[in-house]
Amino acid sequence: MAVRPLPVENEQWQRLDDLTSMGDYHAVKQWLAAAQADARHRGDVALENLLAVAVQLCETCFHHQEELATYKQEYETAVKREQTMRQQLCNF
Repeated sequence: MAVRPLPVENEQWQRLDDLTSMGDYHAVKQWLAAAQADARHRGDVALENLLAVAVQLCETCFHHQEELATYKQEYETAVKREQTMRQQLCNF
């Protein structure tokens, strides 16, 4: 017989899935940190350690997401600058 999680747990995991789908790594990290604190409070060391790793992974994802946004902005700026230069050359 399979163990079924409580409905409240299902709702909490659904919230985590929604946050992940939106790419909101900051909110995901907060959710994971809260779950880690809850596991610590309940004395579930294995789950607490697993969630600690998940928090670290989330921090890495958030950092990379910020880097990608910066690179994208720099690329778009360079493309606009090139287009402006081409247009100015064509106007001569």
